[in-house]
Amino acid sequence: MKIDDTAAGINSGNNAGAWTIAVYASGSNTFDQLAAAEPDFLVPDISYVASVIFESIQPALRDGFRPGGGR
Repeated sequence: MKIDDTAAGINSGNNAGAWTIAVYASGSNTFDQLAAAEPDFLVPDISYVASVIFESIQPALRDGFRPGGGR
């Protein structure tokens, strides 16, 4: 899993095949720049990360899904 507030960080996570969570309320990139990096999840701040992990990523893994929406 890669959590970052820059498009470059999200791109590196995608290239590594990791789940990516972009945090848009901090960092040097705008919301649109982060969205263009195609993170798996886009949240306003770090306080949302735990819920993404437990409510979205864990169930997806149990169902056989991998980062990027693939199986």
